[in-house]
Amino acid sequence: MKLFGGAPREKSSSDEEPRDPKKRRTLKLGAAVLVSGLAGSSRESVKQPLGTFAERFNAAEQLHMNGITDFQRTAYKPEISEALAQGINPDLNYPESLGELASRLKDAATHFLGKDAGITATANLKNMDAWRMYLGLPQLHDTFGISDFKPEKSTDDIYYYQIKGFKSGITEEDRRWFKKPEGVTIQRAVERASYDDEMRAQNVGGMYNEDRQNGIMGGYKLTLGKDGGGNYLAYYDKWKLDGTPEGKGGLVGKPFEIYDRIYYDPLTFEVVEPKAISPEALA
Repeated sequence: MKLFGGAPREKSSSDEEPRDPKKRRTLKLGAAVLVSGLAGSSRESVKQPLGTFAERFNAAEQLHMNGITDFQRTAYKPEISEALAQGINPDLNYPESLGELASRLKDAATHFLGKDAGITATANLKNMDAWRMYLGLPQLHDTFGISDFKPEKSTDDIYYYQIKGFKSGITEEDRRWFKKPEGVTIQRAVERASYDDEMRAQNVGGMYNEDRQNGIMGGYKLTLGKDGGGNYLAYYDKWKLDGTPEGKGGLVGKPFEIYDRIYYDPLTFEVVEPKAISPEALA
């Protein structure tokens, strides 16, 4: 009988699964290797965080969700980072020699294993957030955000951290100095930024830049600038442990850079949003 489509095709030996168990195992092994190879190539294609300025939006989300960015997390050293965060207060007792560092590491491990706060119990919580991020650990007190800006003349392709309490700190300084409890101005900080480096170093008129309000940056840079958004005051610092075995960083953690801008009206020194500058000031 003739079927539609022609005579039925005879089954060839190639249509059957190999009867030899060794051949079956070989085929399964080959398939497994292929799948594994594809999965491996997929993992390798995932971009590793580089900390570039273009990554700042993702970094902001990571910091909000996880307390640390993926790039800064690469500084993490299992158990060592936790022990250091719990046993060393960088404000008071960061060791000044490698021998002392080894001793402090031993003490830090004791505090860590005993689950007590150790010497960090009375530490500045904001600076401890900086210390934790330096070690690759999440911040605990929401001290930092990611800045939308970078220094105008910077050639480094990195994103910068902002200190969330910085603006309120310098406006509070103005309230006390000018006795205006309702004021939201930054006149004192703008005046400090306008002083040249020599006068600041000599602390003329109490104008030396020190982060007394937050206790994070110590001495730092203040600069003035102007762009399409208006006049701004910018602050900058690199959080690292100068004068210690860490030096510029690398033994137990990773330094990170702080920069942000505060826009203000140059006629009144009031804090404003970018592009909210009075027409007279832009003339």
